[in-house]
Amino acid sequence: IEDNTQVPGVQVLQPTVAQEISDMLSDSVARAPLGENDLFTFPGYDVAVKTGTTNDYRDAWTIGYTPDIAIGGWAGNNDNKPMTHNVSGFIIGPAWSEFMRYALTRYPADSFTRNEVPSATKPVLNGVWQIPGSDGLIHDILYWVNKNDPQGSTPASQSDSQYPYWEYAVQAWVASNPGAVNAPTNGQEDCFIDPATGQCLPNQPGQIIEQNGQQNQQNSQNGTVPR
Repeated sequence: IEDNTQVPGVQVLQPTVAQEISDMLSDSVARAPLGENDLFTFPGYDVAVKTGTTNDYRDAWTIGYTPDIAIGGWAGNNDNKPMTHNVSGFIIGPAWSEFMRYALTRYPADSFTRNEVPSATKPVLNGVWQIPGSDGLIHDILYWVNKNDPQGSTPASQSDSQYPYWEYAVQAWVASNPGAVNAPTNGQEDCFIDPATGQCLPNQPGQIIEQNGQQNQQNSQNGTVPR
């Protein structure tokens, strides 16, 4: 006799982390710049979606879920040849979207659990990335954040093994944009370089306001600073 007893699952994430992931992946406003919203927006339903494309466009994935169902779709050539050079959302996305729209007619319109999450105390975690360090340069997020304790103190030294690789791309960008940081910090590392004036504007970490449907970091001098 086959034993079909279900083994209880093992919790691998804190509920708040899972909630934040679902919230991000179901955010149609954040997805809008990708141009895929017509495919991945389902009015009246909470649907989280993630797409992926492998090297040389050999594989295209779209995977998504609601509180009730999870659906994944893949596209690729049997001989492993590259496909058309396009993002996966426009390759497998249409078929995935059509299937999900049908599946949603068979399930209730449940919503993801969303608990209020306090604002981060570091500007970089609130999307304010043009923050010069003590050397006056912009750095990658690992300069400011210990990935094992993101809200904790800024690392005294960049010992993370990934730091040199992340930092390389950021410094390459800084080198090609010499005007990105062109104002003294006056000893304030937590500041925002206004792209219009080049001034270093001090932030008040954790203060977030809503304006035009988007979150903005509040600035003590000029009202609001765009993320």
